[in-house]
Amino acid sequence: MPPEPRAGAPLESALADYLRWREAPAELESDTRGYLERHGASTNDAATLDSAAGRASFALYRELVHTRLYGAVDATLPRTVKLCGTPRIEAEVAAFLEEQPSSSPYLREVVVDFVAFVAPRWARDLELPAHALDLARFELAHVEVAAGLDDEPNQPRDPSADQPVLVQRAARLERFGHAVHRLAEGAAEAPEPGAFRLLGYRDAEGHTRMLELSALAAHLLERLSAGETLGAAVQAACADAGLACDDAALAEIAALLDDLAERGVLLGAA
Repeated sequence: MPPEPRAGAPLESALADYLRWREAPAELESDTRGYLERHGASTNDAATLDSAAGRASFALYRELVHTRLYGAVDATLPRTVKLCGTPRIEAEVAAFLEEQPSSSPYLREVVVDFVAFVAPRWARDLELPAHALDLARFELAHVEVAAGLDDEPNQPRDPSADQPVLVQRAARLERFGHAVHRLAEGAAEAPEPGAFRLLGYRDAEGHTRMLELSALAAHLLERLSAGETLGAAVQAACADAGLACDDAALAEIAALLDDLAERGVLLGAA
């Protein structure tokens, strides 16, 4: 059954449904006046658009919208598109537009919404490579880090245990079920499955970098990013990782803090 017409001006509603609904082109072609009148168009407007030129204008606009969204997905997730194939991604774009279109005017945010839309679909799809969703999220993370907010000018100060730590605003921690970060460009083999934690950040030159973290390091960074004091974050991170807060754990944390400060991820006391 066709969907109920969208609210709004009749011709805008007819065009919006034509862009989204996969069966709309066939309905418009077979019964142009009926399609338009069902959306509330006047008899005169329906008669004016009931022509080859009228139908062609609808088709052209639909093609432009679908092509632009596919192009944004392809530009942002090129390796994912290659892995899944153009027909599959085009079908997902059509489903996205029909079922859960983005309300954002920015293409980068539309692609974020697209990945969120396909995530549950791909997670249960046994026909796709098992790492397809992780690869899409990995590629998207690069773009999100690159587009992240710049940090405010800051004179770094070493934090004490009772102070929170400033974390680079563009940095983000992502978890993956496959080692997609180790996957060579164009590699045919599937990446290793497992639990992987990656920190995306911008280096001093503004380039996006990805750093694999241990479980302890990931828990610590999560808590520091949430604004916990350094001392509380260290204690809680050890507990989160199921480790005693002993000399070995503290040595790992000290080395991590030095490394992240050198990389510009940790910016001193807040």
